[in-house]
Amino acid sequence: MLKRSGLVMGWLIGAACAGGLSTMSTQDTMRDWGTALKFFYVRGYGSGPEFPRALADIGEIPGVTLSTKDEWGAELTYRRTDLDHYQLISRGPNGELGDSDDIIYSNGLFYEPDKVYSERPIRSDS
Repeated sequence: MLKRSGLVMGWLIGAACAGGLSTMSTQDTMRDWGTALKFFYVRGYGSGPEFPRALADIGEIPGVTLSTKDEWGAELTYRRTDLDHYQLISRGPNGELGDSDDIIYSNGLFYEPDKVYSERPIRSDS
């Protein structure tokens, strides 16, 4: 019995670590996007500093490949909340947008989803 419970514990610890690695990898991807967004912000659309309306507006970056997906395979959601603020959102492990397991990166910092969504809810057409 002890051997079997050790195997179960090992599986549970492994599963927890794998989820943590996916979260860390997604955060790394989001930080990379943050760097690209900062570079875009400086030049904007030519009329002054501003963040892009969509991630695709950043265009090609020589020598850099940025993934638009998180580690769970879902597309990252980008929201420009005003000219100098953005949110980059991963749907998190459950794949649903707008709940407490989402990962939210905004202007270089990670934020708690519940606080962000209480201030700026996700619309159903997002």
